[in-house]
Amino acid sequence: MAENELMAAYKSVPIVTRTLVTATILFSLGVAFHLVDFGLIFLDWSRIIYKFHIHRLFTSFVVTGINMSFLFDLYFLFTYGSQLENETFAGRSADFAWFVIFTCLVSSIVAYFMGLMVMFQALLLSVIYLWSQANSERIVSFMFGVRFKAVYFPWVLVAYTSIMMGAAIPWEMLTGIASAHTYYFLDSVYPAMGGPKLIPTPTLLYKLLPAQEVAGAVFTAGGTTNVFRTAQGGAAADTAGHRWGSGNRLGYAFFIYNQKGEVLISRLYRQDLKRSIADIFRIQVISNTDVRSPIITLGSTSFFHVRHENLYIVALTKWNANAALIFEFCYRVINVGRSYFGKFDEEAVKANFVLIYELLDEVLDFGYPQNSEADTLKMYITTESVKSERAVMEDSAKITIQATGATSWRRSDVKYRKNEAFIDVIESVNLLLSAQGNVLRADVAGQIMMRAYLSGTPECKFGLNDKVLLEKDPSNRRKSSNAVEIDDCQFHQCVKLGKFDSDRTISFIPPDGEFELMRYRTSDNINLPFKVHPVVIEIGKSKIEYRILVKANFSSKLYANNVVLNIPTPLNTAGVTCTASSGKAKYVPAENSIVWKIPRFQGQSEFTLTGEANLTAMTHKKAWSRPPISMDFQVLMFTSSGLLVRFLKVFEKNNYQSVKWVRYMTKAGNYQIRF
Repeated sequence: MAENELMAAYKSVPIVTRTLVTATILFSLGVAFHLVDFGLIFLDWSRIIYKFHIHRLFTSFVVTGINMSFLFDLYFLFTYGSQLENETFAGRSADFAWFVIFTCLVSSIVAYFMGLMVMFQALLLSVIYLWSQANSERIVSFMFGVRFKAVYFPWVLVAYTSIMMGAAIPWEMLTGIASAHTYYFLDSVYPAMGGPKLIPTPTLLYKLLPAQEVAGAVFTAGGTTNVFRTAQGGAAADTAGHRWGSGNRLGYAFFIYNQKGEVLISRLYRQDLKRSIADIFRIQVISNTDVRSPIITLGSTSFFHVRHENLYIVALTKWNANAALIFEFCYRVINVGRSYFGKFDEEAVKANFVLIYELLDEVLDFGYPQNSEADTLKMYITTESVKSERAVMEDSAKITIQATGATSWRRSDVKYRKNEAFIDVIESVNLLLSAQGNVLRADVAGQIMMRAYLSGTPECKFGLNDKVLLEKDPSNRRKSSNAVEIDDCQFHQCVKLGKFDSDRTISFIPPDGEFELMRYRTSDNINLPFKVHPVVIEIGKSKIEYRILVKANFSSKLYANNVVLNIPTPLNTAGVTCTASSGKAKYVPAENSIVWKIPRFQGQSEFTLTGEANLTAMTHKKAWSRPPISMDFQVLMFTSSGLLVRFLKVFEKNNYQSVKWVRYMTKAGNYQIRF
């Protein structure tokens, strides 16, 4: 029984990694115990050329000395080889085998000029280097508790080996890194810049090592993505790429990613694109926290992305496209998704990915933008039961009238028993506070969401405590002291902009259901919901003391929910002890921070956290950069800008009574406190 379990565990290792590890053990032990003649397996180009010892191109990479590092080397080869073959190459052993063959050939050619004979370290470092590129943001723990990003791992091994060798240069390891980087550039980076695929996997390998996935399959929710290449298969659709915008050519592709970089939705509009183009964005943007711009250009390829909930909405183009139209399209996709599913996040995308593909095909007809109004789309794309042919014909006529009418966003035959309108004023407050307690930057980005359940075709008039409006009206000048000065605003297409420009009146015929009525921004007289007073003292090189005081500035009748403070700690933190007067605080090593969570925070109250961080000794002491404390929270019935809804009036020819509801919420945007 134990033998069967052992054999099953052995066979569970992916085939290429299993072959490499097994061959390394057999050849290394064979040489050590004089069962195998070392003279027959080391790398010797003269014998390869003149005596056709082709086997040396393989055997020289799977033999190494039996010493203290032997087990560590085998562990590294097994661990990172398995992860590459299973995760990065998504179970496509043929592609991983081609990577090994290619890097071994390149390393062998370099070895000819360097006079190298044993190339196991080159193979090992090529595997580790490619793994580090695919997992660049992962934290790796090394000797003595030193922790760093995976992208530095190959170089740390090179430096460590050099020190152990007495400052000698480990040329075999550098050769492996160079060969792996050559593969990475030719297979991933260069094609993403518009170049051809120079090193495709030979078809013979696909026959010998069949893939575990269907070649050329469309990426779907929950599917495994491949970081550097996909199995051979055609891309979708139109031979001519397009730009977004009516009558213009659309971008090359559209993707939706989750926070881990997995592709949930994928649509390509060029046959010359491979789906591996999607992996470039994951590597260069999602895995790279230094990238903040919503537009990044790599070679001739530009990626436009929008962050929403836990998703990345991404459009790709190689043309000098209109950026505003591309971003408008991305936000239209989000709005349509929210209208259909209530929320548009990873869970909703995974649960409705088939419907999302249908919607994309309607919104983009062969890549050309079409109708993106949710009300119109719901008339012929629905999850309800199939209608009769007559009903479908009637709806088709209504669709034509609606799409070409003055109010394409709303049907005229909407009926409700109870007419209601819900308004949500949602503000995200951004703050950067200096270590001295001075406000360096503070602004509010707000949005007004509306859910209209109103019969017929009503006209709504909406009023805010807008400073410009109140100062124009003599009867309201006394109230202007509490008015808000809005820096800029953006409206839904249903708003009549002519009336707003003339008298600041927001007049509109609302779409049915939920929509974003307005966005605005203000930076004047911001009411900060929380004030944080941090005291952080470094005691020598081994200890840091924390004392964090948080005070709520809003009314004692209100409460904040889900308050979270992320308090940074140095990279060499060994452990933290902390106590909080409210909520729970704990040290999270993966985030290098103390996470303090307060589920319910009453206004005008204050809480304190005290803690102590113990540090490990470091060979090279680098000054701690002290990243700012970040904060997250939600406060209901409070606005940091002071914006208030003064009135909402509904006019309809049937003169029905409607019920209006207003809710305010302030949440943290980029809320940071330096110390």
